[in-house]
Amino acid sequence: MPKLETSRQVAVASLALAAVPFLVFVPLRLLRSSAPPPRAPEPVLEAPAVETSSAAEKASPALPRARDPLDRAIETLLDETAPIDSRVRETTLLASVANTEPYRARRADVALAFDALLATLPARGASEEHSRLALAALRALWSYDLVWAELPRRVRRFIAPGVDHRLRETAVGVIERRHLCGLAGDLIAILDEPYADEKPTKDHDRTRLEPQLARATRGLELDEATAVLEAILTKSKLPSSRRRAVRELGAMVVRRDPGELDVARIASILTPLAAEKGSNAEIGDLAAQALLRHGSWRGAPLALARLSGKFPQRFDYEVFCAAAHVEGFAGLAPRDFDVAPVESRSQAVAAVTSWFEGAKGRSVDDVTLDALAAAGVSVPEDRSSRAVVLAAIDGLSAPTIALRAAALDLLVRRTGATDFARRYETFEETAGTAANPVTIETEVDEQLLDSAEKREKLLRQQDEKARRLRAWWLSVAASAVRDAKGVWRIKT
Repeated sequence: MPKLETSRQVAVASLALAAVPFLVFVPLRLLRSSAPPPRAPEPVLEAPAVETSSAAEKASPALPRARDPLDRAIETLLDETAPIDSRVRETTLLASVANTEPYRARRADVALAFDALLATLPARGASEEHSRLALAALRALWSYDLVWAELPRRVRRFIAPGVDHRLRETAVGVIERRHLCGLAGDLIAILDEPYADEKPTKDHDRTRLEPQLARATRGLELDEATAVLEAILTKSKLPSSRRRAVRELGAMVVRRDPGELDVARIASILTPLAAEKGSNAEIGDLAAQALLRHGSWRGAPLALARLSGKFPQRFDYEVFCAAAHVEGFAGLAPRDFDVAPVESRSQAVAAVTSWFEGAKGRSVDDVTLDALAAAGVSVPEDRSSRAVVLAAIDGLSAPTIALRAAALDLLVRRTGATDFARRYETFEETAGTAANPVTIETEVDEQLLDSAEKREKLLRQQDEKARRLRAWWLSVAASAVRDAKGVWRIKT
């Protein structure tokens, strides 16, 4: 089959750009050769049979229907005799065009084409050309919303043992982005594969793949996600993977509806980890902080035992700075703890011990609300009332990033506002042209916060998002009803 004409390619690409200004989500960690944030799942396309003949065509069979550029692109994609470069190019073109208004009605056709392609391409032992094509197809599915009933089955082939690591990493990313369920067992099976080196950290393919397993849980159902994270913590021999899994368990506070969260199960996973010592002390302290996010003090005494021992570390100290929402005790900042004089550390540890004695009998939420009040937020006396929601919203504009994050945790635990949480923790930049602007969204992380310019811009964006949320809440608060789990829901 001949190559597609350049003019046709330009025409279709122009349609994709001109139809609607579009949104590109580029997580910063993807730019660092990692995988990507969650987006709301698209309705599943069942790819029904599509009627391609109009009434006029049926009445006048002598007049054949003009084939549009989408039809020709699909033909090229599935034509095994077409140049590989042309087929690779069509993967992105088709996935992007299928998400523009003129072609949304044809998404089922595009889904059928991708399904046929992924079903026939070899996953293991593939030629370089076939690997290129499969990788391009998976990357297109990562980037653009296109989901159909058979997609989990197609992706499963590319995360199996023996598949090229590039294909596996991208397929795992598709699981997250497209919210593909039923694949927890396949992800856990990866953890049972032997490492390629006696020292697991030298298995470079696994060091890239395993962290993506933790991230992929964002696209799974809650029970599946929890099972995969628990498996990482019990099976992985990579500290980086275990740290990522602990952070993901903590972040479930803002990513999962509080009505669905099984906090008891999460605590049962995190509490034993909070007791880890020595070279695993950092895991222990991350677990203690994750428990705090879920409203539990259970990890704090274990962290305090390490902090009061012979070899206290900055990680131990950070648990209590986070719990108290302060930048240090007795004038000692966390970043200086490991290099501070013994006397300074002793004073800081004594201050932590005294503070925790007074705090441990109160709820984590009460301590957070005290910190918000100290920052100038109006906090109601009745801390179970709906007015606490307004206090949490006002806390989203608190002076420090850490206190804002604590306010967001409180807000989501009290309202289930997970969609807002995702937007709030996103940094936005505009690129492209005035006619075709492109909004680039980056998930907030430590590297982004290291840039003073981006940090200030992020704070302004968060202030504006909080302002709009406050106005909306004031307009609907009277209809909010508290459910059995203490979550305020808007009655419709």
